Amino acid sequence: MQFNAHERRIRLLAGEVLLDSVHNAAYLARPLIVETPAGDIQALGTRFTVREINDGTRVDLYTGALEIRPRHALATRMQAGQRLWFNASGSLPAGELPANASSWSQGRLIAERQPLGEFIDELSRYRPGLLRCDQSARQLLLTGVFPLHDTDAILQALERSLPVQVNYRTRYWVTVKRRG
Repeated sequence: MQFNAHERRIRLLAGEVLLDSVHNAAYLARPLIVETPAGDIQALGTRFTVREINDGTRVDLYTGALEIRPRHALATRMQAGQRLWFNASGSLPAGELPANASSWSQGRLIAERQPLGEFIDELSRYRPGLLRCDQSARQLLLTGVFPLHDTDAILQALERSLPVQVNYRTRYWVTVKRRG
């Protein structure tokens, strides 16, 4: 982080961050900028997340507006409710912003008819070691609210609610497979 008289700059090297910024005269003189390997994001009075993903940066904007400035492309503006992916060369809309996209910030994951493979990919961010979903189970649909404080309990709940089996090679090497 670099906060000075001219700007408030946060450098995101990996992972995800949720930010709330106020839009008022005092902060106009010191804009909030999130710097990523792909480029800069300038907040314009917003609530948003920035996540390093798939050789670029994904931005989810809940309220307000943002200016996205890829390193080697023209800047673009985002409005509330949008999701965008960008790298140094440009930006692309990244689908609809899910209603529960920031649920992780309250310590839970919410799935609404979400493919199990996507859910497991997300859950693996909150668990040490390797957590995988076998190809045979990736398309099973999952709905539920899962507290992140106990990932083993989440895996047990998956076994009770879906036709899957959780295989533990070790505590740190886990695979979810279709039962049968």
